Amino acid sequence: MKFITFSLLLLLIFIEVLSEYLIKISITSDNLKYLYLGVCTYLLVGITFYFYIKRGESFAVLNTIWQGANVVIIGLLSYFILNEDLSYKQIIGMLITLVGIGLVNL
Repeated sequence: MKFITFSLLLLLIFIEVLSEYLIKISITSDNLKYLYLGVCTYLLVGITFYFYIKRGESFAVLNTIWQGANVVIIGLLSYFILNEDLSYKQIIGMLITLVGIGLVNL
């Protein structure tokens, strides 16, 4: 995977995770400022996705890595920052997701 391609993918994942985190904070704090920031940040997801696809990269590979990484990162963020519990099934699911991401990249 080329450096610019990998960088766009990491940016895409980071922006989506940030968006979901801001929306979660808006729910727990009843502060609409976080909701607006989260929604605006989701707009950046679309823009970043557009530039990634415009480079001619494989949509199937992008989507697999993007969604899989999002599931794992959100799960870890929820556990470590938001103090939410993860069940054994969820942890095993995240591990299987990581294996799947690795297989797609072969």
